[in-house]
Amino acid sequence: MVYDPYKNTALLFFVILLMALCTLTASADGAHEINDTDMMIESLQKQLQRNPNDQDVHFMLGTAYDDLGRYEEAIASYKEVLRINPTDAFTYFNLGIVYGKLSRHGDALGAYRKVIALNPDDKDAYFNLGITYGNMGRHEEAIQAYKKVIRLNPGEAGAFLNLGMSHAALDNNKSALHAFRKAVELQPDSAIARYDLAITYIRLKDKESALKEYAILRELSPQLAEKLQGSLADLEKQKGVLSIPKE
Repeated sequence: MVYDPYKNTALLFFVILLMALCTLTASADGAHEINDTDMMIESLQKQLQRNPNDQDVHFMLGTAYDDLGRYEEAIASYKEVLRINPTDAFTYFNLGIVYGKLSRHGDALGAYRKVIALNPDDKDAYFNLGITYGNMGRHEEAIQAYKKVIRLNPGEAGAFLNLGMSHAALDNNKSALHAFRKAVELQPDSAIARYDLAITYIRLKDKESALKEYAILRELSPQLAEKLQGSLADLEKQKGVLSIPKE
């Protein structure tokens, strides 16, 4: 399982739009229902008819489409923003998120690289860059991206968690162990971090340490503890090495 820090910017702007652009009306008997989202989109489109180069309206339209899962239309709206203002890093960031939702990983990489070119210390862009590299199976590059996040923010537990997953994908179990331990240190109540740490102990055939994590997991997540129990039983039987399951 990969910790994913994608920001829900669509939700934020959806709420703003809801308050600013939607005036609810009703029929005489109060039974008339209005689709708020369609109403917002219609209002934004009318604004663009008056001013086709209003980048803020294009951006808000993109977030509304994204919120509805209308990703191709969201991409088109974000591209309009970038036509008007090619240095809008926030729009490149949102564009990368939408490309990721469509599994267009190469396009997502390009968008996040644009963000980094404009804002070299944008840790969120590096984080999402790492996720995208991981989705492409380019784990060495993902590792470098997560290390950059950690240099920018040493307290980012999610970066250590994903760093551990990237090392684990390459069978770098000792490096994975170090990363997962740090993730747990920063976020002791993270069930998935403790699960991944325990699985890594199992890979390294350290049953005692894995059992300690199992005891903690029983309180944090009985479901993950049950899954881990099966892995511990397999270690007892075969003394084998297990792969980390992705959920």
